[in-house]
Amino acid sequence: MAALKIQTSSFPITIISAYSSKAQDVHTTLQEIQKIISSLPEEKIIIGADLNIHNTLWGYGSNDNRGKDILDFILANNLNIINKPDALPTFPRNNSVGWPDLTLCSQSLIDSSINWEVLEEISLSDHTYKGTTIASTVTNQFYKRYKTRHKNHLRFLSILGKEIYHLERKIKAARNSGELNNATTELQTLIINACNKIFKIKKQLLITKPNWWTEQLEIHKKKVRALRRRAQRAPEIEGQARYQVFKKEEANAASHPYGKQYKAAFRKSVFPSQIPYLINGDPKGSLQEAAQNILEQIFLSPAIPKNYNLTTSTQPPHPPFSPQEISAVIEHLPSGKAPGIDGIENLLIKIIYKRFNNIFPTIINECLHLSCVLDSLKIGNIILFQKGGKGQRLASSYRPISLLPIIGKLLKKLMTQSLTYHLESINSLNDRQHGFREGKSVDTAINELLRNIKTARRDGRHVLVLSIDIKGAFDNLQHRAILKSLDASA
Repeated sequence: MAALKIQTSSFPITIISAYSSKAQDVHTTLQEIQKIISSLPEEKIIIGADLNIHNTLWGYGSNDNRGKDILDFILANNLNIINKPDALPTFPRNNSVGWPDLTLCSQSLIDSSINWEVLEEISLSDHTYKGTTIASTVTNQFYKRYKTRHKNHLRFLSILGKEIYHLERKIKAARNSGELNNATTELQTLIINACNKIFKIKKQLLITKPNWWTEQLEIHKKKVRALRRRAQRAPEIEGQARYQVFKKEEANAASHPYGKQYKAAFRKSVFPSQIPYLINGDPKGSLQEAAQNILEQIFLSPAIPKNYNLTTSTQPPHPPFSPQEISAVIEHLPSGKAPGIDGIENLLIKIIYKRFNNIFPTIINECLHLSCVLDSLKIGNIILFQKGGKGQRLASSYRPISLLPIIGKLLKKLMTQSLTYHLESINSLNDRQHGFREGKSVDTAINELLRNIKTARRDGRHVLVLSIDIKGAFDNLQHRAILKSLDASA
């Protein structure tokens, strides 16, 4: 008896596997299944069992007492039989066939579109594979990547030229952040629509077979399958000999499970669909709700409310970013980086800027003028990477990477440069700060530490090194203190 729970895109499903030999009392196995079902009220359940039972409902020509007991169990637990009466045998052996394998599902799964069939794939067992497919009402979403590197740039720009000057005037005329956000969203939509018309979409590299599956193994699989068919079709006397050849070849395949590549493919790893279950052990609702729960644990709400009661600054407004500053940032955008949720890549930004060199400076300087970061530039695609050596069951063990729109990154880069220049010019940063500073890094911090240790040892003094790692440092920064410090440095 074995049971496992998987998380689908819509709901969790518990899968139960059970076996009862002819010599065993089937009621013992049914009681074990009953315990699992009782512990999961209103849960969606699929049961796959080899109970060695006969009944005409799943293929046999007659009924036996064990089959009657199973029917009583099915009715008592409000289960449904997925097997088809006219299905292929699930236990073909020599000239005898059988249908001992039974697949059941809970009543809550009946509304789902379920397809059950006997497969012809070699199972390395006397039993055949059975495939059960449950249709999902939720479709997976993926973001397009376009082939933009080599051609069709002029056609792409000609499509933009019909609308982009109108949007530029609309952005300049924006009176508040809402109007500016709507105009920027229109620009993003215009660029993507032009990409859909001009550029081809990069093919997603979907691995349909495991990376350890080779051409030799494919040939071996076909050979074993052919031997099985010959053994099944041969006369009774010849069939015994052919069946022994088939089992010997099958055993050779099982004795060498495809080497290190096979083991690597089935290493202990966490797939995205498993994360919700690993975190709380008992997921409820859809995969989207589980993902939202993860984000709420990683991106905690601030302990201090964000009502800072800011007063209007008496300092002069920040001057608009110059064309030279914006051009330098765009020219240094790295190629090949993943785009944000809007699908606009760095190369597209460079291509557009060469022809329409006012559109992006207009957006950026309008954001500066209205003192806002647009909502359309703050929506990111969150990717989770597991931290090395961290437990798989904790949300804090995953490092979130947020893929933001490139236009928003331009604004962020320009603001960071301006702020860094201001703080460095007034010597507002401590000399011992080595992080996030040009010309300094962890290497310079280690060199300074070693230099201080050597100096102390040379002077005959004791050295005590205290290393502190603040958990969730950036999540727990006091925003009010940051604003106060910036205001004092103005």
